[in-house]
Amino acid sequence: MNCQEARALLYDIIDKEAIDIDVDEVKAHLKKCRHCNDIYVLEERIQELLREKILAQGNGDISRVDSLKDRILCDLDQIDREEGAPKRGPFSSAAKTLVAAAALVIMVGASFLVSSYYRHYTHYAPFESAHVEVVELLDQFSNPNHTSEATSFISDRANYALKDHVYGMQFIGGHMCSLCDTEMAHFVFSEGDRLVSVFVAPADSFEIPDDLDDHGVTKGSTEFFLHNCPGCRLVYHKVGDAVIITATQDESLDLTSFVPGQGTI
Repeated sequence: MNCQEARALLYDIIDKEAIDIDVDEVKAHLKKCRHCNDIYVLEERIQELLREKILAQGNGDISRVDSLKDRILCDLDQIDREEGAPKRGPFSSAAKTLVAAAALVIMVGASFLVSSYYRHYTHYAPFESAHVEVVELLDQFSNPNHTSEATSFISDRANYALKDHVYGMQFIGGHMCSLCDTEMAHFVFSEGDRLVSVFVAPADSFEIPDDLDDHGVTKGSTEFFLHNCPGCRLVYHKVGDAVIITATQDESLDLTSFVPGQGTI
């Protein structure tokens, strides 16, 4: 089971709606993946907070929690029907749960916590998960056909070229992926057990998250934007027509000095 599959089942497990085999597989994954386990622990705490607050207001009546959640989800479905919104796909249940949770927390005065978590889940977690999975997928990155496709993509779409060595680390290879609803290339540099993922997206299809405006570091003529989490660090910067996101779990690496390539025009 990979990170994407595990996260799709987290909410069913927390709500005790998952079948036993799914529970066992997800728990086995959580023991191996610190990042997914952190998300599980945080989401479980949010659910506990919601129930405690609503129970306190409802004199211990747990049915008020579920009835309010059901009413919010019903309203969301009605809005979708009226606006002709497309189906959300396999993550619709999780997305609706997050929206419903956000609405509940706003009512009890803790909306900031859920809002921050939701932004992390949608903006940053996909890159962190993709990097964490690199260790098990190195064969895909070293495949010359996959690497050629990915390097051609960033050259044609983003006018960007990678270096063979960066910051003492060697280029391994790459492949195409889709993250945050954007087609982009994912490359890997390594030195022993140290790994850095490099994601390159065309600037016309991907923007650096605006909540990172206060987390910038300028070196030379380049501004780097930092996002740090317990299990992974991300650094964003833009070069010409390309947005570059670097990721690592190695706390000793300075990703603001890790510039993997340059614009070709």
